[in-house]
Amino acid sequence: MREALQRLTTGRWRIAWRLLSAVAIVAIGLTQIDLAEVGDALADLFIPLAVLSWAILLAGQAISGLRWGVISERIGAHQSHGWYVRAYLRGAFYNAFLPTGIGGDALRIAVLRHDLGLKDATRSVVIDRASGLAAIVLAAGACLPFTDYLDDLPGLRWALAAVAVVAAGGAAVVLARKRLGTFVGYTLLFMAVWFAGIWVLAEALSLDVDPLAIPIVTLIVAIAIALPISIGGTGTREAGFVVALAPLGIGTESAVALGISFGVVLALVGLVGAPLSVAPEPVDA
Repeated sequence: MREALQRLTTGRWRIAWRLLSAVAIVAIGLTQIDLAEVGDALADLFIPLAVLSWAILLAGQAISGLRWGVISERIGAHQSHGWYVRAYLRGAFYNAFLPTGIGGDALRIAVLRHDLGLKDATRSVVIDRASGLAAIVLAAGACLPFTDYLDDLPGLRWALAAVAVVAAGGAAVVLARKRLGTFVGYTLLFMAVWFAGIWVLAEALSLDVDPLAIPIVTLIVAIAIALPISIGGTGTREAGFVVALAPLGIGTESAVALGISFGVVLALVGLVGAPLSVAPEPVDA
């Protein structure tokens, strides 16, 4: 019995369950929204701003690759800056298009293991992901008092913001003392770029989203996308935007339109990694 359950949660069965989950989430969502309103919102998308958002988010992937490179080099890797960017873009393609159990993170581990070994390659990717999420959490906390989130609990908002600011400052000092100022710089830059990309896309849909609320929106959506119950965040991404934007007074249909647009833009960013994914594995001498 135990072996049967294990088979149902691994390999192709896991892919099948995730596909079914994505279909179920989308199907349930379709019963709760006005598709005509979603279509109207998407029809009003201002293409030049959407293209700008794509360019900004593509730059964000490159910066994220360079940031991962700093972590990997600290552990002992010896690759060029371009190698890390190429590997990161390959991972973006896997995340966006391939319904497999590999994923972009596993792809990065696979290509870096030749240099660091499996254990340290895995450690570099885990540190990259965990530190990136922690940075977004701190940014969201610092911005909290200046948004409409938890507006009925002002004391809690300021307390959380104070904790976030102190933690961020402490982390920056510790990292600087360890000669990781470049890592701190890349982290600040990657957050600014990703926040800007999402805000510009919201502007393309004429959604009035306060820029200071974007870190919190990004955090909620990132958690929703990371849930292992769909392919490429389909369904959970849109649900994340609905949850994140509701306190800001933005309706469900508009939030879903932003989620769909964000998914399309990320897919187009991932397409940049397609030629790299069919080319030989990037390994620098």
